[in-house]
Amino acid sequence: MMSKRALVSLIVIALLAGLIVATTPALATPDEPAEVTGGGPVWQPAERLSHTTFGGKLPVIQVGPDGRTVLAAYISQMSANVNDTVPYVRKSANNGVTWGNAVAIVPNGPAETTFLDVAVDNNNVAHAVWTDLLSGNPNTLNIYYARENNNTWPAVTPFSTVQDPQLITTPAIAARNNRVFVVWAEDNQIPALGLTEIYYRFSTNGGTSWSANSLVSPQVNVSLKPDMVIGADGRVHLVWQRGIPPFPQHIMYTQGTVSGNTVNWTTPVPISDRSSAQQAWTPQIALDGNVIHVSFTDWVDNNPDKQYVHYIQCTTGCTNVANWQSTANPVSGAALKERSINPFSVKSTLTRVGACTYVYFHGVSPTLNNEQIFGVNSCRNWSAGGRDTVTPANEAAINPQMISQNNWFIYMVFEKVEGNGTRTVWFMRNDPAVYLPVIRKP
Repeated sequence: MMSKRALVSLIVIALLAGLIVATTPALATPDEPAEVTGGGPVWQPAERLSHTTFGGKLPVIQVGPDGRTVLAAYISQMSANVNDTVPYVRKSANNGVTWGNAVAIVPNGPAETTFLDVAVDNNNVAHAVWTDLLSGNPNTLNIYYARENNNTWPAVTPFSTVQDPQLITTPAIAARNNRVFVVWAEDNQIPALGLTEIYYRFSTNGGTSWSANSLVSPQVNVSLKPDMVIGADGRVHLVWQRGIPPFPQHIMYTQGTVSGNTVNWTTPVPISDRSSAQQAWTPQIALDGNVIHVSFTDWVDNNPDKQYVHYIQCTTGCTNVANWQSTANPVSGAALKERSINPFSVKSTLTRVGACTYVYFHGVSPTLNNEQIFGVNSCRNWSAGGRDTVTPANEAAINPQMISQNNWFIYMVFEKVEGNGTRTVWFMRNDPAVYLPVIRKP
């Protein structure tokens, strides 16, 4: 029989264990958004990432599957010559708390880097695609791919080359498991008519070998600014803008399924029609489980001073345009405008945390003169809950891109246009939500 002393000891141990459990902060669950205040996340102070005194531009950001790795890439200006640009990456191994040194994807050379995108696969390996312009008579435009190996970029694979007035622009890359997809806009017609089409290449062995250059959907039109994600089932979800201003422009969507050495693409559908957009520009796509999320900019009356951000989503049957849902559009609220600096259109970005969709964008409020970064989210009923103002009115900030990690952190990179015109690249992350213990009286 247990002694009274032993029994008392067991009771005390049980009570202490219960107190420890009761006072341990709870982790976020999938339905709990990051801590928000005033319409958005609580942002930590911005940190400069561009590493030269001459600045950088067009930043992109990705995260690794280990829950800690964050990869930021940007086009770095290497001298006072604005065309002396090289693609660089920086990596954080602790959720953006500290950053490693900037690493060049390619050495500094005579070519001018014009566009850049990166992806991180399930093995925590980074992949990059970029375009460059080599001055000459005529100028030559190229698109290249490279894969990281122990924080170095040992080999570069050329994908396509054209000469002025032909065009290669706005590449995008996505990676999942051993599949890597690259898409870009190209006009390789002779004579060049400015009728760009969306091309793709893919790899099923992590970027070691590649399919041939192929068209997604041949058409006589202008197709630009593709963006894509790869689903858990291996399907590719691709969006891009199509149309010739001032005629209506649409955001197109298609699904791709790998079949041998090619991809079977579904018939593209104009998903921006679901939100009654007039001139749809610059789509961004994200995938959360089976739900596809897309944001884009709409120019109303073809007026650069009347720009709005739209958001649409689809859960099933997304090759049928009727299955795309539009709610509370335009989600950005009051009209935005742009100064006459590149880019000329408002650019959006989006991510998911818990049950909340976050859509952020740059633009100029009607009463101000500088681009700022603003945001809205679904958990605060979009613009009805107020805009989150990320950057101050006395600084010009453009080209935001954001992503989330661990259903907990939100990261953002953006450009800041300094007073002398220099562009610099900055990083911000949110203060993760802290859930305090609840102690109940007996």
